[in-house]
Amino acid sequence: MERYDMEILRHSSIYLHKSPMPLESLPTEILLEITNHLTTKDIAFLRETNRHLSNVSTNRMFCSVIKSGHPTSCQVALFEAAFRDDKELIKKLIRRGILKPAGRTCRPLIEQAIYEFHDAETIGTLVGCLVEEAVIEDGAIEKAVGLAQRMEREGVVEVLVRYLE
Repeated sequence: MERYDMEILRHSSIYLHKSPMPLESLPTEILLEITNHLTTKDIAFLRETNRHLSNVSTNRMFCSVIKSGHPTSCQVALFEAAFRDDKELIKKLIRRGILKPAGRTCRPLIEQAIYEFHDAETIGTLVGCLVEEAVIEDGAIEKAVGLAQRMEREGVVEVLVRYLE
């Protein structure tokens, strides 16, 4: 019995001497397959480990957020994409139905961005994509302008007024 245990230790120690393969050296297809089995939170942490992993797993994380259907996560995903000025990703998320869990309509989403003090460029990117995808309802921008004026967010007012013209 003792000999058997020593044999196992000898064979398993072979693997201890080899360095593990760094994740960034794996092919993209394998990394994406790994992310299929992770939670949104795990993907977010994985993205923070290095730039390559962040680039590879960005879209996967956003798709995972949509699947989760959690309203706050969906809003955060849209705001992050807008902050990064990733218009293609925002449009892709809109087409995949992120607005349903994110607040069902655009108006609460825009108002939330104003309340949370997102910068004018981020709000402009978000509203621009909503307008281009024709998902913004009548009166939403006017109400957002009123809210931005009440909150004295002049930069946001200027950006929103452009979409009224």
